[in-house]
Amino acid sequence: MEQKTTKYWINSEPDSQQKEKTSSKEFDTEDVKIYSLRIPTPMFDKLKYEIGQETKLSMREMILKAVAEHYGI
Repeated sequence: MEQKTTKYWINSEPDSQQKEKTSSKEFDTEDVKIYSLRIPTPMFDKLKYEIGQETKLSMREMILKAVAEHYGI
């Protein structure tokens, strides 16, 4: 039986074609690559409340750790 998965894109960089806004807020300029992950849906459902509480960087770390633990990497 095929395991149901959910695919999410994690990208902390603003779109390269997005025009720079003139406001008091600064863009996240951290140099982060785009990651494509296939996360089993039950795993994501278990983590989504905790992910909603986290910042972008710690959310990415939490997902990568959960995937590594799930697949025994």
